[in-house]
Amino acid sequence: MCAGCTAYRDVATATGAFDSTPICCASFSDMKFVALHVGANAVSLDIGDPAFDFGTNGKSLFKAFVLPAASVSAISIESTEFQNGYPSKGPAIFFPSIALLDANKVLVGTIDWIHDGVLRPGDMGGAAYVKAEANLDNFPTAHFIVIYTKSANIDTTHNLKFTAVPVMNGGALGYAMSSLMGGESIVPVLGSPIAPNSLSISVR
Repeated sequence: MCAGCTAYRDVATATGAFDSTPICCASFSDMKFVALHVGANAVSLDIGDPAFDFGTNGKSLFKAFVLPAASVSAISIESTEFQNGYPSKGPAIFFPSIALLDANKVLVGTIDWIHDGVLRPGDMGGAAYVKAEANLDNFPTAHFIVIYTKSANIDTTHNLKFTAVPVMNGGALGYAMSSLMGGESIVPVLGSPIAPNSLSISVR
C-alpha cells in the first residue's frame, strides 16, 4: 500500500450525511444520466450526489450513465481504498454494484462486486481496490448502467486477503512488516457509502 496515495475521509461522518440524504427519484426513469466513453472513466461518488431506493438492496448514493453508442462488450469498475479518518482507523472501500437498464430504463440485470475475498494491490504500490465486472454479451439490451452499493455493505467490515507487491522505492507500507518485501495478510476493510475520487470505470 502507498499511504501517500490514499485519501482520508471519516466514514462515520459520511454515513451520517448519507443517512440524511433524501431519495431523489421515484424510478430509474427520473435519474439524470451522463455519457460514458470507451476506455477509462474516472468517477467519484460523494455526499452531494443523489440517493435512490434500490428496493431489497436498500438506499445508496449513485451515478447513472448512458453506455457508448459504439458496440462494447464489457464494463469493469475498480473501487479503490481510502483511509477512514485521520489518524486512520483503517481502510474503507465503496463496494460497487452495477444495475443494467434497457432502452426504457427497465432493470435487466444486476452485477455485484467480485466476492472472492481478495483486496487487489494497486500498480506500483498504489491504493488497493475491489472490482465489479459486467459481460455485456449477457445483457444485449442494456443501454444504461447505475453504479451504487448495497446498504448491507455500508458500515460492514469485510476481511479481505491482500498480497503485497514489492515496490522498489519502498513506498509499499502494507498492513504487516512482511508487506515491505511482499507477503500475504488479512485486512479488515470497512464498507463506505462514498467513493471519494476512487472509482475507475473501464468500458471496452
